[in-house]
Formats: sequence, structure tokens, C-alpha cells
Amino acid sequence: MENVLMQVCRETHNLTKRQVARKMGIPSTQYYELETAKLAMTTEHGKALENLYNIKSHYFLEAARQLEQIRTQKEIIKQKKDELKRLNDLMEGGYEFIHQSKQAKAS
Repeated sequence: MENVLMQVCRETHNLTKRQVARKMGIPSTQYYELETAKLAMTTEHGKALENLYNIKSHYFLEAARQLEQIRTQKEIIKQKKDELKRLNDLMEGGYEFIHQSKQAKAS
């Protein structure tokens, strides 16, 4: 999942990720994790991006917050789907057990 605002700003200014990282004073790997929303953005990151692109830091921080919210929602949905599958498997197992019990009694 990409932080589109960071990506668009970087590409609009014809900068590489490495160049932006250098201008922000952070390692390239850290910048990559910020742009791919794998690392939480700090106020310092937002300020560095504001100074670089002349865009208020709260826009970068809000974009990062929304990405984290989406990631959390996706994880919750995945957990709920897994729970539902386990419940369905349990129900199917119970149905088969009841069905087999009825067949055994009928014999």
C-alpha cells in the first residue's frame, strides 16, 4: 500500500527515493518504509517533507494516518473471515456427526 501523496510529490519533483531520503536526513530504507506505509510517520518526518515540498506537514501526517486506518480495517476483516471459516468448519463437523448418529440409530 503506497502513500500516494509522498509518491506523487517525489515523482513531480523528479526525485528518487534515495534522493528524498538524503534530503530528509534519513536512511533510504526508512524512506521506503514511509512511502509504502510500513513505518509510522512522525511529526519530524512530516516537517521534513513540508520543508522539501512546501506542503503543510499535516497533509502528509493525515495521509499516513488514513493508510494505517485502512491497514487496521483490512486486518480486522481478515481476522473476522478466519473466525467465520472456523465456525463454518465446526458447524459442518457437527452436522456430519448428527447425520452419522442418526444413520447408526436407524441401522
